[in-house]
Amino acid sequence: MKMSNNHDRFLKKILTISQLIILLFSCRKINDPDVKTPPIPSIYINGSKVNLYHSNNFIRWSEKKVIITVGNGADSDSDGILNTKSIVSQLGSGDYAAYYCDTLTEHGFSDWYLPSYNELQVIYNKMDSINFEWYSNYYWSSTESHFGNAHADIDSVYAESISMMNGKTLYNMKVEGYNVVCIRKD
Repeated sequence: MKMSNNHDRFLKKILTISQLIILLFSCRKINDPDVKTPPIPSIYINGSKVNLYHSNNFIRWSEKKVIITVGNGADSDSDGILNTKSIVSQLGSGDYAAYYCDTLTEHGFSDWYLPSYNELQVIYNKMDSINFEWYSNYYWSSTESHFGNAHADIDSVYAESISMMNGKTLYNMKVEGYNVVCIRKD
């Protein structure tokens, strides 16, 4: 009996030592300076360095027919940060493009946003220099359609997207799913 106890203790020590060795080697790999994480893809938009994160999921612009009225709305062609904040402030949490970018934590950053129409157009114009595999034709911008007050019911249905195949603008229905590229200013 005593021999069995000693034998059990010996096996536990070996097991504990083995676990420590495995842990040490796995930590070394994580902290190994020779192991490089790929750089965050980035481009310059209006003189500012912008990082990009590409989602290969189809995401809706919104889950329902809505016109964004919070803040200045979401009709800026050039300010994706403002558009994203307005959209998320009005719609709250959910499964939609601006919220996805707004709550994204990637590469140690959590200040991502859905690009405006102009920002997305710059991304298209520079896409050859971006190391992405573009997954589909159309990508959402944070910019709602601009048909004006006479067509408010249309504005509530459509938002601007850009084809990464040919650069064409399309007013897609907000409840349809398209790919998203999230960006952040570096």
